[in-house]
Amino acid sequence: MPDSSEWSVHFELDTGSGRGAQYIAPPYKRNPGGIEAVDLITRYFLRRLAIARRKMPHSSASASYTDALFDVILVVLGLPGVALLSFIGISTIRWWKPAISSKWPWLSFPVGALGIWALAIIVGHLWLGRRFGKFRNDPTPCLEFASDKDRQIAFWVKFSVVTVCGLVIPWIAIAIDQAVR
Repeated sequence: MPDSSEWSVHFELDTGSGRGAQYIAPPYKRNPGGIEAVDLITRYFLRRLAIARRKMPHSSASASYTDALFDVILVVLGLPGVALLSFIGISTIRWWKPAISSKWPWLSFPVGALGIWALAIIVGHLWLGRRFGKFRNDPTPCLEFASDKDRQIAFWVKFSVVTVCGLVIPWIAIAIDQAVR
């Protein structure tokens, strides 16, 4: 009897030619602690990867991987970075705006936000790309995260991050700015 911590998956890929290509995924060593032993960012990535593979079944594994990686970069680095920039910018605008705008009129919030996005994409590809590169061509790990419940969890995580970073944090900064006046 095979070890329960090792398993492989056998499925057929539709190649569009009318006959499916057989694929047997290499054995995947499960983490002894189960799903809970995988950190939050990796779980979110595997959920997004499972969603991307379901959404684009005939695309390459690299396209699904890139879609999932960009989504994780957005949720983990991009939106929190822009939220931090907006919090600092909105709550301190009356102190820095006159001095900065007279010296550097081209420097504004949109320029800073574009800089944060560029930095998030670069750092995300360097940090998360290395971390998740092993999942690019192996569909086995994300199969544990391919349920409808996992899709709902991924939706609510993204919705929560967008809501907090896009609405709550800027409104808190506006309230602080109004209270200080």
